[in-house]
Amino acid sequence: MNNKNNYVVDAIFPVGIYITQIPEDIELIFNVKEDEQDLLEANKYQKKHVGFVSKNSYLLNQKKYSKLKSFILNHCKNYGDNYLSIDSKEYIMSQSWITIKPPNAEHDTHIHPNSVISGVLYYGNYDKDTPGITFTKSYNVWDFKYNRSLRIKTKKNPTPNKFNTQEMDLEVGSNTLVLFPSWLEHGVAYNNTKKDRKSIAFNVLPQVLGNEASLTELKLDNYE
Repeated sequence: MNNKNNYVVDAIFPVGIYITQIPEDIELIFNVKEDEQDLLEANKYQKKHVGFVSKNSYLLNQKKYSKLKSFILNHCKNYGDNYLSIDSKEYIMSQSWITIKPPNAEHDTHIHPNSVISGVLYYGNYDKDTPGITFTKSYNVWDFKYNRSLRIKTKKNPTPNKFNTQEMDLEVGSNTLVLFPSWLEHGVAYNNTKKDRKSIAFNVLPQVLGNEASLTELKLDNYE
């Protein structure tokens, strides 16, 4: 036991977030200057709440990113095979795009439909005040909206820990790759720095969904 009262509180059913760094040999060819010139400002709402999104939503299909794309998919396979218990010989990337959150921008909580693994690659000038990614628990068991059999008075400002918090902020740095299940709600906090927050987001699926025996098999082609 790890405390004087001889009890322990353990976490069950945790959600694994996969984090790794981009190696130097890939960093050397990781140049997105040309693609950043092709960003689209959809409208004022999008600029305020989402930032700038590249017109090319299949960014990593370009030949110059082939090494980077292979690196990402190899880590997706490791994540899917060993931590999500997915049985798949190959993983494919559907869409990938640049997002830039300028000062005063943010991104509301959302999920990525039609995907199994989602990820973000962070690049550019990051410091301790640059917002990373905020993961959100989509339910509270004491919330009457989810549990109509009980009404519990909860503390307004409890000391946060991994058991009671509804949100977890993950700090990131340049050349950091983060993978997570696509159903997990996430967003980006308000960028109160003077720097642009730059990243490449993407979605990944196993090449085969379902299985032949249950007549649910769906084989996907590469998007290239």
